[in-house]
Parts: sequence; C-alpha cells; structure tokens
Amino acid sequence: MLHGGVAAKLIMLGLVCCVSALAAETVVERLDIQQPRSFGYQIGDRFERTVTLQLRHPYRLLVDTLPAAGRLTEWLACETPQLAQTNLGGSMRYDIRLIYQIVNISPDLHDIALPHHELRYGDGKETLTLLIPAWRVGVAALHLGTSEQMQSDRVPWSLPLPYFRPILCVTVLLLSVLGLGYLHWGLPVPSTHQPFTRAYRQARKWRQQGWDDEGYRAALLLIHQAFNETAGKTVFADA
Repeated sequence: MLHGGVAAKLIMLGLVCCVSALAAETVVERLDIQQPRSFGYQIGDRFERTVTLQLRHPYRLLVDTLPAAGRLTEWLACETPQLAQTNLGGSMRYDIRLIYQIVNISPDLHDIALPHHELRYGDGKETLTLLIPAWRVGVAALHLGTSEQMQSDRVPWSLPLPYFRPILCVTVLLLSVLGLGYLHWGLPVPSTHQPFTRAYRQARKWRQQGWDDEGYRAALLLIHQAFNETAGKTVFADA
C-alpha cells in the first residue's frame, strides 16, 4: 500500500500530464488538408494540395521546414511552396499551397505516390511536428501500347475540272487587260462615273501637253461640270 505522500505526488503528476496534454491539443486550433483528386493525370500535369493551419500564440510555423522546390521522387517534382499568413489576434493562420508536377511516367504504373510532409512549429522553447499524410494519384501514359492500327492517310480528291486552274488564270488575265484598256483607251465599258472618266482623260491630255493658266482653269471647270452631271443638279455654278 502506498504512503499518503507518495500517492499525493502521483496524483499531482497525473494532473500535470493531463493539463500538458490538453494544452498541446489547443496549440493547433485548426488543421485542414485538401488533397488533389486521385485520378486522371498524365505526364506534364500540375496539381496542388492545400493546408490551412492555425496556431495559438506564441507558437509559429517554422517556415524553413516547408518542402524545398525540386525533384521529390522519380515521378514528381515540387515547386516553391506558396505561403500566406493571417494574424487573427490570439492565433496565426497559415495557408499553404504545395504545387506538384508529373515529370516522369511508366505504362506499367496506374498510380504514383504523393509523399507525406512534416510541418514543424514551436514557441522558441519546444518544437512540435504535424504530418501531412501521403496520397496516391492515378496516372496514364499518353499512348497505350503500339498494337493499335492507325488509319492511313487519305489521298486528297482531285478537282472535278482538270482545266479549272488554267481557265481561271486566263479569265483573270482577260479582265485585267479589259480594265487597263478602259482606263487608257476608253473602251465602252458601262460605268456610273462617266463624267469623271471624261474629265480624267481630258486632264491627262492637258498634263502631257504642259500645264498653263488657261488649261488649269479649263480642268477645274471640267471637274465642276462632272460634279453637276453626276448630282443631276447645279453644285458648282461656274460650270
């Protein structure tokens, strides 16, 4: 049978342990871990998992213990973690984004492991650890096997008219010759701008002969007359 003093000391020790355990539990006021979806990835794909951690003061996250950027496994690489901190008065909230990329793959694998991470925090006197559990994501190769037969290339269809291109070229050439002839020799092609066409031809003849004051005035009157004929009314009275 235990002595009364020894029993009292054991009871006190038990109470201290209980109080310490309860205090340690209240240090982490919030811990949310959002894992990525577990299927549908191929080589080169990027995905992330987020962690929301809220610690009671004076405890702080040890930022230098976050995962370093670089190759994690044969299949995965990790980017520099993105961290946002929010002071909530009696506690500090940390929003952590861990971004990964699939850098290698094998047709024999259907999923790969996303390793666990340890987050450390402390108050300057003690250091504690939180575990972000491991996860698995489903992967698939870009091409499964080589036994599948691909459809052969189809020969492009020939045009129904084998002489379509030469005929088109000749037609464009004839239209170009007719246009040039109309501009230079006045071929009888219908036009809604006949008055201005006549004024242009006459002014070109005077320009070739050399301009003088009388020719310049005559050209202006000819242009005014073209305006009047096109409008169907008097626009310039001096014409």
